Amino acid sequence: MGSVVKFAEGSAATAKPVRVVAPDEKPLRPGQCRAYLRKAVAAAFRDIVHGFIQQATTGSCQHVKMAADVVSSTKRNGAESRVKGPAEQLMDELGLE
Repeated sequence: MGSVVKFAEGSAATAKPVRVVAPDEKPLRPGQCRAYLRKAVAAAFRDIVHGFIQQATTGSCQHVKMAADVVSSTKRNGAESRVKGPAEQLMDELGLE
């Protein structure tokens, strides 16, 4: 027996289909859940970004911040790329190399 598709709460015209797992279907393991979520987000990524942009242009500060966080660079500059550990700090204080 396969999965059943039902509609979420709300009017049938606006509700999106929801996949309901059949009783004989095995639940996903955590690793499979993450992979499934990654694939689902990747498939809908353009629509998600489009929704962020639409909300941001209407003045939603939360969506502007979210869009800026997604677009911002994750690269570190050279000064903060590596912090000295306690042993290295002690060697520097003692003048040892």
